[in-house]
Amino acid sequence: MDFLKKLGAYATEYETGKEGFTLAGILMFGKYDSITNNSGDPMYFVDYRETLATDNPDIRWTHRIYPDGLWEANLYQFYIRVYNRLIQSLPRPFMMKDGIRQEETPAHDAVREAIINCIIHNDVNAMGHIVVERTDQHLIFRNPGMMLVSQQQYFEGGRSICRNPILQKMFMRLGRAEKAGSGVDKIVSGWQSLGWPVPTVTEETRPDYVVLTMQLGQENPTRKPDKKTRQAGFEERANLEILHGSQILIGYSATFGAKEQGEPYGCLY
Repeated sequence: MDFLKKLGAYATEYETGKEGFTLAGILMFGKYDSITNNSGDPMYFVDYRETLATDNPDIRWTHRIYPDGLWEANLYQFYIRVYNRLIQSLPRPFMMKDGIRQEETPAHDAVREAIINCIIHNDVNAMGHIVVERTDQHLIFRNPGMMLVSQQQYFEGGRSICRNPILQKMFMRLGRAEKAGSGVDKIVSGWQSLGWPVPTVTEETRPDYVVLTMQLGQENPTRKPDKKTRQAGFEERANLEILHGSQILIGYSATFGAKEQGEPYGCLY
């Protein structure tokens, strides 16, 4: 429980002395029924769509990850599952460091930062939901809301205004994210390490979305769509053993949440 408190997943309401799981904690590690409870985020939904090696317009996607009742669709599990799908699109050259083969490259870091940015900058009060797409040509990350900094500031880095700081803190504590800047420097440098174009960021309105597009390959790729993934993928384990045992799934027992605190994602300051 102490570790959950350090993460910001469990906290004490100082005015009343009540203890309970924060909304951020439920979103990150909770069961889907707890997340969509009326005291949580009833409109919560996450979606990963993969469309590979098909010219058939009737096929909307070749693989999809969404809350289908077969898994606990919290944010951490979504992150793990989507990351392991996305990195299959990356080349993995043979690299050694201190005599140990490196399973990940800067491009892997770029994909990780892109997913985390999509999650922690999601505006829970805006219309829509998190959508991640993978095609033969692009990786696309969509999160509801508008940018809190200008595009120039976004690409310059060093200035971070996080919409959901407790979620950011959780990813940091789990060794997945950085505090300084928005992580965009890793996104850009990771893609440039492969000689691929700099990712682009656009904003859509009605509904409001921030869209990060990362092109796979050169401007005019000659590669053919892979019918079978060349890389088995480096399985990033859902390493929640550090949370005192196996995977934590928080049931709904929160004594306070966003609606009572007046802040999205149970942000307690």
